[in-house]
Amino acid sequence: MDPKSTKWAAFLEDASFLSGSAPLSPREPLRVLHRVSPDARRALCSDAALQRDGIRTVAGEDGEALEMLVTPCPGGLWEIGASFHWGYSRALFMLGPMQMRREAIAPGVGETEWAATFDTFEEAREAFASGGYHEALELLEGLGAVEEWRVHFLLGLLRLGFAGGLHAIIDLERAEEAFRTAARYSQAHDRTIATQALTAAAVCANLLGSPGRALGYAEAAARLGELLAEMEFVAAQAAFQQGELDSATARLSQVLKMDRGYVIRLGEVERWMADPEGASSLYATVGLKLWEALRLDVATTLQSAPGVARLEGTGEPAIAGRRLATLVTHGAKLPLYDMLQTHARRDELLALALEGASATRISRSRFSQGPEVARMEIKTTERQVREKVIKREASLFRKEEVEWVTKTQKRTESVLVKRPSRLRHVEIQDAAGQILGVQTLVRIPRGTFTMGSPPDSALRGDDELRHDVTLTKPFYVGQAPVTQGFWVAIQNHNPSFFQGEKLPVEQISFFDAARFCNALSEMENLTPVYEINDTEVLWVHRGQAGYRMLTEAEWEYACRADTQTTYFCGEELTKVHATFGRNQGARTTNWDLFQPNPWGLYDVHGNVWEWCFDGYGRYETGDVMDPVNDRDVEARVARGGSWASENSECRSATRNSYSPWHHHNNVGFRIAIDATDEDP
Repeated sequence: MDPKSTKWAAFLEDASFLSGSAPLSPREPLRVLHRVSPDARRALCSDAALQRDGIRTVAGEDGEALEMLVTPCPGGLWEIGASFHWGYSRALFMLGPMQMRREAIAPGVGETEWAATFDTFEEAREAFASGGYHEALELLEGLGAVEEWRVHFLLGLLRLGFAGGLHAIIDLERAEEAFRTAARYSQAHDRTIATQALTAAAVCANLLGSPGRALGYAEAAARLGELLAEMEFVAAQAAFQQGELDSATARLSQVLKMDRGYVIRLGEVERWMADPEGASSLYATVGLKLWEALRLDVATTLQSAPGVARLEGTGEPAIAGRRLATLVTHGAKLPLYDMLQTHARRDELLALALEGASATRISRSRFSQGPEVARMEIKTTERQVREKVIKREASLFRKEEVEWVTKTQKRTESVLVKRPSRLRHVEIQDAAGQILGVQTLVRIPRGTFTMGSPPDSALRGDDELRHDVTLTKPFYVGQAPVTQGFWVAIQNHNPSFFQGEKLPVEQISFFDAARFCNALSEMENLTPVYEINDTEVLWVHRGQAGYRMLTEAEWEYACRADTQTTYFCGEELTKVHATFGRNQGARTTNWDLFQPNPWGLYDVHGNVWEWCFDGYGRYETGDVMDPVNDRDVEARVARGGSWASENSECRSATRNSYSPWHHHNNVGFRIAIDATDEDP
């Protein structure tokens, strides 16, 4: 055995890098120790980051070491980058192509010379698996110069050696030659296998003190187009031996981005550096390169939820948000392992931070002045008039006695006026102050209107009896049906069939709408208005400022917006006014696609039917004030029509009803809340 092979065999014989004894089978996991100096530990990895990946710190004879449980993975390489010298050979033996039977590779070849070669290889493979390394070597070398890559690959594994192997047969020069031959014969069939064989050859070249050959193998592997982290790592070692520091540093940066486990192996590189004292400078240079390459990804992740960086506290969500922010701003000062781990888990960290922030969501309302809207208002005027009052009738002998009295006459008329609308913006925020969703509501004034449709209307339904309704209190109503973005901000899920943040939420039942209103009220520290059980929804807190659905009368009043025509836009409804009759395709559309009604409400005709609180029933005859039908609750009223409705179903007076458990992709709702004189 040549001196370099003898030195290598002695290193493997010592096996000081194993925690305990070597496993008997290459299929069993290994516990491996990596010794990293205290100075290097500070630059390479923190205890917290290691613990997150299941890496322990243990006491060894010559100081602390990092212990990892490493198991073979299907690709034949070890799950986390560890050292080639203790397990790579055993791992490569587990490669699927190495384990394939002759029948699977070339069925029906009969008793040919090639079949006899492969039979001998299978016998050698079984001997290798059972620990008969000398027997396996004799069988393989007895085959001579065959053109089967598996034979040469297994020969290379035996001659390279590994912890727990037969170290007397180690021969690095023969191992390098065997791996080089295996690469030549395998590249036409499997480039990954060829790259792995070239990597093993490069390891041999480095151990033999020939870094130039090792880099040549790396160049050959690059031409195959299969990038392997272990090859880049071995090539970096070779570059350090030749003093090519820039090339070595660039390769290390590439390796670490591929597999952060190689951070723990950087201690091995120090052995190949001409000036081991320059390790600290190396770590700083690699760290800066990595930070410049990684921070943009993390910054982009944070842009989707910038508030998570401001989370306070010591909980996991707050720590997760701060980890992302720290990498972006001060990442070059982080240990390399921590930096790479944070980058790899950026989506997971963002989700954790958002989950913690959203657990304490709140609702805030702010008020603003909206655009001018036209409204019919009752105008009363007064004037003074003189009236003659007869005090005594005239007679044959007497004149009529009169007195002139001044009286005040009142005149009432409807006048169209334009006034600024009043808007209530309901914002859902998380604990980080990030706005997750917004729904705008429009203030609707108190007033009287005629509900139902004229008796002579051609499209009139039997349940549309005309009657006057007075609403005695102003209220706010959603500018549009509840959007999916707003629903998700509160409920954390989206039940809709048609997905889109600005689309109305649909496929929700009457019960779902009631629960949503209560949840929103609680977020804004308001009294929920509904009491909900398994069979009914009761409006138990009327007159209190919690969010709710519209009553049927409120819906029609808001829809008409002082108009008396079939639709707020006139007697005709066309595709320029609303989404109905599948005129925009068989689906819902964004809430702001069409012009609003005179009071600034969108989609009162079409898009989705809208739940109202009332149970369906016949209207009361005569004039009524603030009507609510909560007696007949077998079916609940829905108004407005949908994307699938004919235009006759989208009229201001059209009534529809569904079971309160009904949910479909054409049914949504609007929120409402009572207005008060104290509103800003």
